[in-house]
Amino acid sequence: MIRESVNVTYRVAKRIVVGVIGFTILLIGLALVFTPGPGALVMLLGLAILGVEFEFARRWLETFREKSKQAAGKLKRRRDRGEAGVADADSEPGDLDDSEDSRRADRGPSD
Repeated sequence: MIRESVNVTYRVAKRIVVGVIGFTILLIGLALVFTPGPGALVMLLGLAILGVEFEFARRWLETFREKSKQAAGKLKRRRDRGEAGVADADSEPGDLDDSEDSRRADRGPSD
C-alpha cells in the first residue's frame, strides 16, 4: 500500500515538473517569436519536453512534422521549377536583385 502511494506520488510529481519546465520553455519560445531569437526552435523544444508526459504535445509535434515536410516539398518543387525568389545554393547574393542596375539605366547618363 505504501509502495503504491509512493509510486503514484512520483508519477504526479514527475508530471508536474515536466509540465512546469515544458510550459516555461514554450512561453519563452513564444516571447522569442516577437523578439530577436530562435522562437520556433525554443517552442519546439518546449513541446518536445511536454510530449514526454502529455498527449496533446505529441499531437502538436506530429502536426508540425507533417507541415514541415509539406513546406519542404513545396520549396523543393519551386526550386526545381526555377521560380523567381528562390536562390540556388551556388548563386551570389546579388543574383536575384538587379534593382540597382535598373535604377541606373532609368536615370540615363550621368553628368
